[in-house]
Amino acid sequence: MQISMQNKNKQMGLAMLLLSAVLFSVPLKAQVTIGAQTPPDNYSLLDLVTTNMKKGVHLPRMTTTERDALIPATTADSAAAVGVAVYNTTTNCYDVWNGKGWLSLCDYTNNAPVITVQPRAFSWKETTGETDFTGITSPTDPTPLKSATISVTATGATSYQWYEYIRNGQDKVAAGTSNAATYTPDGSALGMKQYYCLVSNAFGSINSDTAKVAVGCGAMTMDGGWRTFMCYNLGATETTIGGQLSYTGNYYVGINPTTPATGAATDVTVYGDLHQWGRVPDGHQLRSSLNNPPPNDHPSAGPYTPIDTPWPDGSEQIASGAPDYGMFVANGSITSDDWNANPTGRNVWLWRNYRYSQNDPCVHVTGVDGGDALWRVPTQSEWSDILRGGLSTSIPSRNTANVWVWRAFSNPTDGSTGTSAGYEVKPDGVTTTLFLPAAGCRNVNGRLFNVGIIGRYWSATTYGDFSYHLFFSYGTLRTESIQRAYGNSVRCVAEL
Repeated sequence: MQISMQNKNKQMGLAMLLLSAVLFSVPLKAQVTIGAQTPPDNYSLLDLVTTNMKKGVHLPRMTTTERDALIPATTADSAAAVGVAVYNTTTNCYDVWNGKGWLSLCDYTNNAPVITVQPRAFSWKETTGETDFTGITSPTDPTPLKSATISVTATGATSYQWYEYIRNGQDKVAAGTSNAATYTPDGSALGMKQYYCLVSNAFGSINSDTAKVAVGCGAMTMDGGWRTFMCYNLGATETTIGGQLSYTGNYYVGINPTTPATGAATDVTVYGDLHQWGRVPDGHQLRSSLNNPPPNDHPSAGPYTPIDTPWPDGSEQIASGAPDYGMFVANGSITSDDWNANPTGRNVWLWRNYRYSQNDPCVHVTGVDGGDALWRVPTQSEWSDILRGGLSTSIPSRNTANVWVWRAFSNPTDGSTGTSAGYEVKPDGVTTTLFLPAAGCRNVNGRLFNVGIIGRYWSATTYGDFSYHLFFSYGTLRTESIQRAYGNSVRCVAEL
């Protein structure tokens, strides 16, 4: 046995001598095989065969300190040394120089940066003039916090680069960025932008989760975008969501009161006005406006003429000198569906030219949040896009764009007043970015109906002699069509 071990040691010594000759002698012009009497494969400069000897190869062994002193800190040496390998006796791992740093072969992922805290998933502020964004800190922490910045926490990171996500794939470096784990997004314009951070070091990089940052009232769309709405109903005087939620003078009634309404029933602070579809706001939309004169059969049934001002391009409107101008036209002998006596049917286009139509009551809104948006009546698809229309709130998981939370009236007794019922829209399930009060409507007979109980919000989309609207009450959310003689709420949408 002693002789056998000596022979093996001699063979191993010979093998290592030959290996040294190959590695450190003058350049050879042939390929080499060690451990067998066969030529190496075509793709091998050196072939170590273990058929007869089950042995390994020892790389140079050194501590981390010795390893770090091995390669001079110059650009030329760093590049030339790519591929140098050692066995690190400090970590008991093989290390390879990749031109920028030592890469441990024990666990590559330990060398790349690791994100431990993602940017908060959603941040929002109601107006461009606010300083801070409110939002949840991360998908795992729904606690709302106020901050002007979003941030990422990572281990092993040496650089941070924030990018703005662009839907066409042409992501761009976020404006005003620097090599920092925090970023202050631009909040000077309405709408939503999305950001992520590229966290890097010498061994690799990783993208953070996307952080959505929205400015202005609105809601998420089904494709993850943002739809900007006005913060209040057209005609309302309380313009903030917080003010609308806290106002206690809203009227609650489950029956048709005598028309014209008086007292609390005419309060528009939160509820706003009630428009007949296609009409300009000539005064008919006011909750206190009279019906057209008895017998409610539209005595001025002659052809409609354009209003001279302030809608010079308007058409098929009640002339300013007509008896019904400024009055709510109750349906009578004219038609069961419409307020318009024009027999041509062209009035289906009154609100369908969007922001180019001077009939659209939202077009004339100015100065909202700095005046940096054009406004119009939303389409039916835009309502559906934030709702996934036709679904009951009894199955909230199916309303995938936003979480719709019903808010009950504070004093639900006929004729009482209190805080408004309605739906709070929460894109992240926490932050209320849109409130739609249950403002009721004016029935085709002109009387107020279900104020504080239901909401009816017009769209610009028509269906035959009807027009679509968003309808809701407790537990119900849907888009449907209704007669244009109804007086419904209008919530303008921004065209940015």
